[in-house]
Amino acid sequence: MTPAVETEETAASALAKAPIMSMAVRKGAEGLVNVKIGPDKTEYLLHRCFLIHHSEYFRKALQGDWKEAQDNEIVLEDVETGTFNVFVNWVYTRKLPKQDSD
Repeated sequence: MTPAVETEETAASALAKAPIMSMAVRKGAEGLVNVKIGPDKTEYLLHRCFLIHHSEYFRKALQGDWKEAQDNEIVLEDVETGTFNVFVNWVYTRKLPKQDSD
């Protein structure tokens, strides 16, 4: 796996993330969503508040009347695990992997 891009974090951006992290800690396991990715349905347990904050798709799926909101489970069979790993890394670290320059 390629290392994440190093970025400078400003005080403002650090403060902007603090409420989300605080919410994740307060909710604990209750705030987790089971996301199944790809045809093999690789499972990820992710914080609902992070998904809702960073993705309109997850916001609608987890806050609306969708079955996924009640079940706390989302299945995305047409998404590759490698792609989803990049998304998860970005959601939690706000960093993307470096591009290899061949």
